[in-house]
Amino acid sequence: MHNSQTQFCSLLSPIKPDVFFKDYFGKKPLHIPGYVEKFAGLFDWADFNRIINTGHIWNPNTFKLVLDNEQIPPAAYMPQGVLNVKEVSEYIKQGASVVLSGMETYAEGSAALAASLQAAIGGLSRCNLYFSFKQHPGFLPHFDLMDVFVFQIDGEKDWEIFETHFENPMLKPGCHQMSFTREQHAQNKGGVEKRLTMKPGDLLYIPKGKYHAAVASSEHSLHLTYGMEPPRALNFVDSIVESLYLDTAFRQEMPHYDNILAYDRVINKIADKLHARMTSDEAKRQFRHEHAQLSLLNIARFELPGDAITQNFRVRSTGSRFKRRGKNWHLNMEDHDMEISSDNKPMVEWMLTSELFSRSDLLSAFPDQSDNNVNSLLKLLQEFGLLIEF
Repeated sequence: MHNSQTQFCSLLSPIKPDVFFKDYFGKKPLHIPGYVEKFAGLFDWADFNRIINTGHIWNPNTFKLVLDNEQIPPAAYMPQGVLNVKEVSEYIKQGASVVLSGMETYAEGSAALAASLQAAIGGLSRCNLYFSFKQHPGFLPHFDLMDVFVFQIDGEKDWEIFETHFENPMLKPGCHQMSFTREQHAQNKGGVEKRLTMKPGDLLYIPKGKYHAAVASSEHSLHLTYGMEPPRALNFVDSIVESLYLDTAFRQEMPHYDNILAYDRVINKIADKLHARMTSDEAKRQFRHEHAQLSLLNIARFELPGDAITQNFRVRSTGSRFKRRGKNWHLNMEDHDMEISSDNKPMVEWMLTSELFSRSDLLSAFPDQSDNNVNSLLKLLQEFGLLIEF
């Protein structure tokens, strides 16, 4: 679980996370040049070949071929829903790009990246792999429904970022890219705002709704794209509406439409009830809890043959301060304050730089600490609000 290489702060370096969220997230693209070794060991050609050769896992939704802006019909290389390796090979020889979905689960390194992004952004992460060839574009200029983080694994790829930013797209009619024709996209994208070349170790962030396009500039290119999807404001409304039937007022029939005064009375009454429900502390607390659980979904890893899943924790480091007062150490979070013993100080410092960790990670880092002391500290920090267990 604990992996300093995939910590959000390490991925963004030298940009600080607070600067990223203040100046870039949801606002404008960010290209962070890296170095060849930055993502070394997280994902490589061996991972790609192992995954693509696991033919039985693929279906038309998770394995796609795109040649010069045109998606190849799955029936051409996946008859009866079964991958035909020979046909795929022929299309690849022609320069077709391979797009694989589900990479957030198929390799340890790509899963670790997904976990770090989910915990930092606060939403589910979906990862696509893109394998493409020089000067064979996969997709025309488009925008995505989600904020995306692009990790260049090998080769080079030229990107164009366009001026237009479609505000808050989502999968509703008129609000996503498939709602528009190619001609409309070509007209809507605007001029080129920025051109850049992604090299191994580079990271690119593109806000949802921002038009972009890319084409490999080396003989081949391999990159991972993570789409981040936190809950929308509409999801909060949906969470309230789906339980309204429990209140008899929302199950009543409407009066005849000719009776305007009665009609208005019913609507005003249920509007007041709906407002009260949506602004209640209970509703806000419940949705926030569901949001947190969603963002931590599927991050925990099995550790067999021992306990199926060990205790895992996310560190709520934002707003946390750890400083010395005289001979003692104090942990501050918003209006909370807690004294930390000198024996526990190293463990708390370690947690504050860990982002995500498991109980076994903590015990490995501090083998001299007793189980009782570790358990007591973890429970105390959960109650304090520093740790969220998942």
